[in-house]
Amino acid sequence: MYPSIPYVGDAVYWKSMLGLQEKLVFRRFLYSKITISVLIGALFFALTAVWDVYGKYREAARNRDVASVEYEAAQMQVAALKKEVELLKTDRGVEKTIREEFGFAREGEGAIILVEDALPQNTKTPLRKENFLEKIWENIKTVF
Repeated sequence: MYPSIPYVGDAVYWKSMLGLQEKLVFRRFLYSKITISVLIGALFFALTAVWDVYGKYREAARNRDVASVEYEAAQMQVAALKKEVELLKTDRGVEKTIREEFGFAREGEGAIILVEDALPQNTKTPLRKENFLEKIWENIKTVF
C-alpha cells in the first residue's frame, strides 16, 4: 500500500530535527524584543532622515517660487526702465518727464490746481442698525 522508506537509522531523524531547531533558533532571534527594538529604531532613524529631506525639498520649492516671482517683477521693471530710456532719448519725452516730475510750464501756459476738501462739513455718518441680539444685550445691560 504505502511505499516503504528504507531505514537508514537515526541520521534522517537527527537531520530533520537539526533543520527544525535551526528554524526555531532563527525565529526566536527574529522575533526577540531586542531585534524588534533595533528594527523599530532603524525605521525611526530612516523616517527622521526622510522627513528632514522632505522639509528641505518643500523649503527649496517655496524659495524657487519666491525667486520666480521676484524674477518676473525684475523683468517687468527692466522693461519699464527700457521704455523710459527710449522715451528720454527724444525731446518730447524729456519735456513730458520734466513737466510731470517738476511741474514746469512753458511761457504763456497756466496751471490749474484743484484742491478737494478733506471732508464735507454737512455730512452725517449713517447710523448703524443694531441686530436682534444687540438689542437684547442692550436691554439686559439697562436692567442691571
